[in-house]
Amino acid sequence: MQSVLSKMTAEDAPKISDQIMTALLQIFMTANTHQAGGVQEEALRAVTSLIEVLGTGFLKYMDSFNPFLLTGLKNHADYQVLLI
Repeated sequence: MQSVLSKMTAEDAPKISDQIMTALLQIFMTANTHQAGGVQEEALRAVTSLIEVLGTGFLKYMDSFNPFLLTGLKNHADYQVLLI
């Protein structure tokens, strides 16, 4: 998903960003931090690509994404997720 998002144009991304962010949030909700670090890492990479293409348009997702961001930042055991 990350590579697809990185190739999207700023005009096209908002057309599908709601569906993409919904899917990513579902991944974060179902992924157990200790058992699915790789899944979370890839989802965070996809979110990063979405942020890059949407710019300030990503702000509408911050209320929903913020708890997962904070959890990732507090996850010292899985340093690769923390680095993302």
